[in-house]
Amino acid sequence: MKTIVTIGTGYSGSSAVYEFLRLTNNFYDPFPNIEFSLTYDPGGVMDIDECINKNFSPNKTTLIYEQFKKNIAFYTSKDYGLKQGKNMSIYNHSITNLLNEYLESLVEIKYEGQSLYLKYNNNLFLNFLSKLKIKFNKKIPKEIFLFCENENFQKITKIFFEKLFNINNHKKKNILLDQGGSIWNPYNSTKYYNEPRCILIFRDPRDIFSEFKSKSVYSYPGKDIKIFCDWYKKIMSNINSKEIERSNILKINFEDFINKNKDTIHLISEHIQTEIKTNNINYDFSRSISNIQRYKKNLSEKEIQTIENNLKKYLYI
Repeated sequence: MKTIVTIGTGYSGSSAVYEFLRLTNNFYDPFPNIEFSLTYDPGGVMDIDECINKNFSPNKTTLIYEQFKKNIAFYTSKDYGLKQGKNMSIYNHSITNLLNEYLESLVEIKYEGQSLYLKYNNNLFLNFLSKLKIKFNKKIPKEIFLFCENENFQKITKIFFEKLFNINNHKKKNILLDQGGSIWNPYNSTKYYNEPRCILIFRDPRDIFSEFKSKSVYSYPGKDIKIFCDWYKKIMSNINSKEIERSNILKINFEDFINKNKDTIHLISEHIQTEIKTNNINYDFSRSISNIQRYKKNLSEKEIQTIENNLKKYLYI
């Protein structure tokens, strides 16, 4: 059973590729229309991996443990209200227990203690309460956590994702994940899945800035063209060039997916080793044509020239 992962930067067109694959009915999507970021979020699986294998310390392990706990609340909280989460529990009612069980299964040692660094990073209320209790010769019990060795971590993590993805996969289809890996480390962020096949989607930066500017997206630089160019170069330069050359990584352009859809779908089919038939798919490629070269209408000549001068090697020709 394979795991198909679509990955892109903001407004790269990756959502269009993901939506198309979802409509084919070839795959099982355990969390429809939710970006699956468990591996690469701060305090996520990759951080646990790095702490175990490259940069161990009790302080770091404990902070990652505590952050993962906070992540669980983020993944399972409702996607509306003042404090929005991803609401993943709507598709899997067991996810809270699975995530907590996974985290606890990685802990090999825990003991009562608190370093000065950890104490400094407590919230103000907790530090105030701690000082108050000291006056009465009492302490707030705190724990330090140490993770298991790499061999157990890898084994436990593989089993966890296998179980998480397949609880409701009754027809045993290949898995489909939206943004299930990091664009900067597409291999290392997806290596925990069963037979991962990653599809990286890139798009002309002129159209990306056009999207940023017209939709006033707050997560990305859409007001200052110079900042955008610097941001885009930073984003692209941090992509691990060795990882994207691996055999389980396919790079495509959003423009080719729309304008040369038959050829691009054939490439995807070969890559994921699954025949994709488009005859019965209700996907309108013409709907996305207006999103190609939209910069010609939405950007000024100066903005277009600035991008072309600074991001020449990233343009879609």
